[in-house]
Amino acid sequence: MQKYLLNGFEVFKVLPISHEILRKKSHEYYNFTNKEEDILSIMVDTLRLYNKVHKIDALALAAPQIGWEKRLFVCADIDLQYRKKAKYIQKVDVYLNPQIIKKSNDLIKSDEFCLSFPPNKMVCVMRSNKIVMKYYNLLGIEMVVEAEGLQACIYQHEIDHLDGISALDKATSIIDSQQ
Repeated sequence: MQKYLLNGFEVFKVLPISHEILRKKSHEYYNFTNKEEDILSIMVDTLRLYNKVHKIDALALAAPQIGWEKRLFVCADIDLQYRKKAKYIQKVDVYLNPQIIKKSNDLIKSDEFCLSFPPNKMVCVMRSNKIVMKYYNLLGIEMVVEAEGLQACIYQHEIDHLDGISALDKATSIIDSQQ
């Protein structure tokens, strides 16, 4: 994991989509040491600062994207970001060992950006409109969440990263957002 300073904060370098770590299935994880809590904190800062500085709309970051082969991701509170029009990411949740336990057959088109993609590239992916996901929170408590629409697509995208799958693998088309 490579770190650097961005606006005076320590952040991780996000690996490009071609990096071999992003093709590996990540390892389940349960107990954090102090060092790993620091990694998680920097991961959250990375998501927040990439959005603020680069003026992009990334809402989640999977551990493999920073070179950490653990089965976890961080995700901005979507309700806060979009319905309340927050100017920056305020609340970030951590999802340990997430697993989709139910998917709807109803598919939706999802235009997806990824911090590991080259700038201005997006892909169109067909995703389940509704999912049920099981995960553990930072206290080790098993949680179950139902998600729909954008939130469901984000969870599926991040779990794909944890399984060594890129959105490019599932893309029905690639979009150059500068057109």
